[in-house]
Amino acid sequence: MMNKKNLLKILALIVGPLLPLVIGAYFLFPYLNKTEYQKVVKQYKKEHGNGTTITPSDDSVVKEVIEDSMTLDEGSKAPLKSITRLRSKVDSIKAVNDSLSVLLLAKEKKIDELKKNSKAESDSASSKPSRKSKITDKKFTENMKSLMALDLEQLAPIIKEMSDKEVVLLYKSGSSLQKRKLLQSLKASRAAKLMKEVL
Repeated sequence: MMNKKNLLKILALIVGPLLPLVIGAYFLFPYLNKTEYQKVVKQYKKEHGNGTTITPSDDSVVKEVIEDSMTLDEGSKAPLKSITRLRSKVDSIKAVNDSLSVLLLAKEKKIDELKKNSKAESDSASSKPSRKSKITDKKFTENMKSLMALDLEQLAPIIKEMSDKEVVLLYKSGSSLQKRKLLQSLKASRAAKLMKEVL
């Protein structure tokens, strides 16, 4: 179940790109079809006498112009044709806008799928140990077995040269018999230090 935060994010992703597109179409329409726009503006100025400009999205003004042009005689049907052409162009721009928003949603869905796939791949890659680490683990156990097979006199000088981290690693990975043998080969102070680190 989606919470409100996720729902708001999805709505923002949908409405966010759509709003600038609609605003851009609103302001750019007079520049896209200058001649038809100027004809409608001139017709409006003739009939109303004020200097206000109309925009293609102002339906009330367009309806007034259409109604006024309907009352004109048959000889002056040109403004009506220009208005219908304007309406058809507005409809085509709306269709383009709708198709672009559908494409945008499809792209966003594809991006989400790719993110999910890459996350799943990275999770599976991190959960599987690498081949190199498997090899080193195998070699480590073999080396530990051969090391612990030595007598105490042979083992003590070797352990003496090893670092504390290596001795701790040997102790942690060994069996109880190997742990006992390792402790016996160490001096008392180093064995105590080892036990403090392990416990």
